[in-house]
Amino acid sequence: MGRVDSLFETVERPAHVAGSGDDPDPSGVQQRRPLRILIADDEPLVGAALRRALAGHDVTVVQGGVDAVAAIGKRPFDLVICDVMMPDMSGPRVYETVAETHPEILARFVFITGGVIHEASRKFLGALSNQVLYKPFDLAAVRALVARAMVTEAGDPE
Repeated sequence: MGRVDSLFETVERPAHVAGSGDDPDPSGVQQRRPLRILIADDEPLVGAALRRALAGHDVTVVQGGVDAVAAIGKRPFDLVICDVMMPDMSGPRVYETVAETHPEILARFVFITGGVIHEASRKFLGALSNQVLYKPFDLAAVRALVARAMVTEAGDPE
């Protein structure tokens, strides 16, 4: 049996059978090197679930926007998964702050959100081409997003 993870539960599913037509990696992407991924979410369970889902990558988890900005200032990241609503600094404010010092990383932001979104945040997200994942999201979707990031990565951020 294989495991299908969602943000809050694990569901058992029959394992992949060779030749069955079910490709366990539908992206068809062969991984090159682990990505450096920053996850900024004030909910510890979300950060832990994403860290598990992205095992094999170099994942840094922070629990707020201020820590996310500090982490980006210390090292390059290939992908930033950032919650929209955090108590210390919102995801949009993180993005705007990073735009001042590291504009090259802005296209690598993916926003996650759940529940009610303030109108200002809705407008902010609508004005960007960055991807938004809505909680609860399927962790397979997160893995596919990372696989796409590996394909579209335009050089090493170092």
